[in-house]
This record gives sequence, C-alpha cells and structure tokens, in this order.
Amino acid sequence: MTLARLSRLLPALVFLAGCASKTPPAAEKAAVPPPLESARAAVREAQAARAEEQAPEAYRAALEYLRQAETGSGAGAREAAIRAEASARLAAAQVELKQVRERLALTQQALEQAETELIRSKARLKGTETKAEASSAIAEARILLRRLRARSAAATLCQESLVKAEQHLARDNYGAAVFFALKAQDIANRALAGPTR
Repeated sequence: MTLARLSRLLPALVFLAGCASKTPPAAEKAAVPPPLESARAAVREAQAARAEEQAPEAYRAALEYLRQAETGSGAGAREAAIRAEASARLAAAQVELKQVRERLALTQQALEQAETELIRSKARLKGTETKAEASSAIAEARILLRRLRARSAAATLCQESLVKAEQHLARDNYGAAVFFALKAQDIANRALAGPTR
C-alpha cells in the first residue's frame, strides 16, 4: 500500500477509532440513570408506600421539586431532581418509621397484657412466695438501681418495675411483687453488663 493511499485513509481510520472508544448512548443511560429518572422512580416508590397519606409534607415537597425538574433546564433542573429524589426517599422512610412505631406499640400492648395475666395468676397463687422473699428481691433491685447512671433509660424502666413491685407488696400480692422486683433486677443487670456482641 502506497504512502499516498495511507494518507487518504488516515482521516477515516481516526474517525472510526474515535467512534469505537465512545460509550454508546443507550449503554451510558442504562449504567447511570439521570437524576430526573431517579427522582421519578423515588416518587413512585413513595406513592406506592402511601406517603401521600402518612408523610404528606415530604411527599408534597418531592412532587413540587419533581415538577420544577421536569419544567426547568440546566443545573437548576438537575438540582431540583436531586431534591425531589431526596424528599421522596425521606417520605418513604417516614412511612416506614411510622409502621415500625405502630408495630412496637402493638408489641408493647401485647407485653402489657401478658404481664397483667401473669400478675393475675400470681395473685391466685398467693402464698407461693413469701413477704420476706418479695422484700429481699425489692431490696436487691434497689441496690442495683443505685449503681445505674441516673436518668438513663434503664434506670427509668428499673424504677417503674420497682414501684409496681412495692405496690403489689403493699397489697400482699407477694408473687407479683417478686415478679416485678426480679424484672427490675434483670433490667439493671443487663444495663450494667453493657452491650453484648
């Protein structure tokens, strides 16, 4: 092949090489969705989670930012899309948090019902535990309570159980008094032992 022919082909080869090194637009889009697409997806997820009812403020903000992103252009539209996605994700997270709190409340209610049933059972079996055992369990719980950091969550829970223990002791329901005193001890011991891994 002559030098003259190579020099004529050189521009075409450079053009082809440039095309080959570029990522095809479709593949580029698939790899990283543009902010507007991510925002739309996040808003759809928030809508599916019923954020309009359960997290209306964040959801409305997401819709407003999305509107700005869809009608705007340039950097302003991009920023609005990013804010729309963040607001939609916040709305979905608020819905999830609300659901977790509702489940926790139901669990707490079930626990309290079980506790009430246990106290009733202990009251029917009055005499199994003695006043001395109840007083001793309460005294041990008080010692442990003093070792806890004041105003900590564990100290509050321990104190609540101790108050219940003393109330049942005053009613001569020694079984329930022991139950709440041991519960207070357990709370205190777990707090003093620290987090387990």
